Amino acid sequence: MVKIKKINDITVIYEKLPYVKSISIGVWVKSGTCYEGRFSTGISHFTEHMLFKGTKKRTAKDIAEEFDRVGGYLNAFSSKEYTCYYARLIDEHLELAVEALADITINSTFEPEELEKEREVVIEEIMMYEDNPDELVNDMINEIFWDKHPFGRNILGSIESVNSITRDNMVDFVGEHYTAPNLIISIAGNFKEIEFKKLIAKYFSDISRKNTPKIIIPETFKSRKPVFIKKDIKQTHFCLATTGPSQVNQDKFAFGILSSILGGGMSSRLFQKIREKFGLVYTIYSYTQSHANSGMFVVYFACNEKNTMKVIDLTMQEMINIMKNTITKDELIRGKEQLKGNIVLSLENTSARMRRQASSLIYYDRLIPIEEVVSSIDNVSIDDIVRVSEKYIDFKKMTFCAAGSQKIKFNEIRSNL
Repeated sequence: MVKIKKINDITVIYEKLPYVKSISIGVWVKSGTCYEGRFSTGISHFTEHMLFKGTKKRTAKDIAEEFDRVGGYLNAFSSKEYTCYYARLIDEHLELAVEALADITINSTFEPEELEKEREVVIEEIMMYEDNPDELVNDMINEIFWDKHPFGRNILGSIESVNSITRDNMVDFVGEHYTAPNLIISIAGNFKEIEFKKLIAKYFSDISRKNTPKIIIPETFKSRKPVFIKKDIKQTHFCLATTGPSQVNQDKFAFGILSSILGGGMSSRLFQKIREKFGLVYTIYSYTQSHANSGMFVVYFACNEKNTMKVIDLTMQEMINIMKNTITKDELIRGKEQLKGNIVLSLENTSARMRRQASSLIYYDRLIPIEEVVSSIDNVSIDDIVRVSEKYIDFKKMTFCAAGSQKIKFNEIRSNL
């Protein structure tokens, strides 16, 4: 049974699983790129790095060695809407997990020397992704699609924006966002409820209780023109993007099945036709990216540059076919089962349960029962999929990004429809 409590003004959500021998715990901060506001792009991600670089009582090496010593791990990730610091380890080390997470989120020192070293690490990370064409086009399609909307901010930032971030900027950012009302602590695994609550009360007692400034994320946006990135590579890497449903819109279930049918795996239409039938690609897939009040739908592929326009034409035609109600009952069943299977199987993992609990609170302010999710998927009909395809897939507003050695004639793409 999942429970939700307020401890030290922090929202705490927890699920005891007595049949496992581990715990997964995460501290979730509403401090993603869309909440950076007046700060430089990438400060959320840079801050995430710096929280592992030393506190008032631990060095960076101490932090790493403590978890290695007990066979656990401590890590973090940043997104558009939140940053998560999480630990997974065997249940007898619950106190270490809670105390260490509290220490890095409350007591990090941001030593100037460590900050300058980590700045170079983040810049290396940015350059690594820029050197990887599939990562590059998937990042760039976000910036193109959202344009100047907050969701268009690159999570890593740019070399210029990261170089502009000072220690004072970071301290101010943490002071504004790393506050009790802006945190969610989520745990799943084998632990004693009373002990867990006492540990949260003890180690998070010094966290700031002030309210984080409200940042309103606009609902509307305008995508930019397509972008081509010149790269001396043998393939063309291509993304197309159109609108998708938000996290809280019921359309996301029908659209998730649509994405599964179109490009969600080896049995999908794009994979079967473009790879298996014509042999034009090695990789092709689709995915949805949903946020609190809007979303995006993307198709990605990589192919020999001479075949690029043919693959684009075949991809667009399959999207049109779905809008023309060509979905079979078998595809509908397979799409539903794939979506349900991904969700239900993940619940056997304590980390996935911990993440699902926190995500549910972030977007819905309540825990969404798994039965409710499964029911919503089961209730999707072929008509629902056709309806959402017509609602969200707008070829006139669709935008594109490509990387390769031969420039794409973007103006010819829509003319062939």
